[in-house]
Amino acid sequence: MFALENGELGPLLSPGTLGLEDECVTDVKAQTRAALLRALQEDEEHWGTTEVQPSSLAQDVCELLEEHTERPRISQEFGERMAHCCLGRAGRVSRSFQQRVERFHENPGVRELPPDAYISRTITLVNCGPPLRALAERLARVGPPESEPAREAAASALDRVSRLCQRVLADLLFQELQPHFSKLMRRKWLSSPEALDGIVGTLGAQALALRRLQDEPYQALVAELHRRALVEYVRPLLRGRLRCRSARTRSRVAGRLREDAAQLQRLFRRLMVSRRPSWLDARGAPIWRKSLQLEDTPSIQVEVGVLVRDYPDIR
Repeated sequence: MFALENGELGPLLSPGTLGLEDECVTDVKAQTRAALLRALQEDEEHWGTTEVQPSSLAQDVCELLEEHTERPRISQEFGERMAHCCLGRAGRVSRSFQQRVERFHENPGVRELPPDAYISRTITLVNCGPPLRALAERLARVGPPESEPAREAAASALDRVSRLCQRVLADLLFQELQPHFSKLMRRKWLSSPEALDGIVGTLGAQALALRRLQDEPYQALVAELHRRALVEYVRPLLRGRLRCRSARTRSRVAGRLREDAAQLQRLFRRLMVSRRPSWLDARGAPIWRKSLQLEDTPSIQVEVGVLVRDYPDIR
């Protein structure tokens, strides 16, 4: 028996078979390009309508591309080539999806949609991201090592969609909340919970719609709502809307801050139904309560400096 060195046998597949592989990959590229473009265009046609219906875009894309990677493979190398081909298509459709979502939100006409319809459409769009991201990750694992840049490109496009849609949802919600925030840190606020009740009630009323988001974008959106709520809550006090000239006034304000902070924390505990994130133990209101109970100016300045450092948007 003779020992053979690696490479002595040469390629096991004939040039004809390799040519067929090339033709197959080229054919799949052409087929998937047309099918993906058609699926994206058909889905986009519904974006600007008041009709609320679920999107099948992510499912269609996943089924189309996985069909070509789950079939029996001639060889591992051919399977990797096909996965890399489909990953490239996933990246292209993700970038095209991102561009179309950006144009949709930039279109002034979209603001004419009823708020509920606009929110529902935005939720539908952001929910396309997680399945497409998971598809790109699966294809990258099956594909060759050079698949990583294509996976990163797809993830980057989907990240931009997610951030844009989350910002749109937060902006829409805070437009509704702004009248309640404008009542904070006024004399009536000291004796009435009306302002915070309005904030909590509005956020709670929107919770059902927000929970239609998939888990990852939902967690990110609630974290952003929490950050904005703290900023909007503390900003009027920092800007001097309410003057605390006496120890009695400072004590009353500290008491109201303590009650409001507890109520806000209970609200965001309810919103974060799946887990309790570290940012929930917010420092904004507790720092202000502590600051107002201090007597010497240098100590107050230190506490305010910590707050401004942690929440730069508060200025």
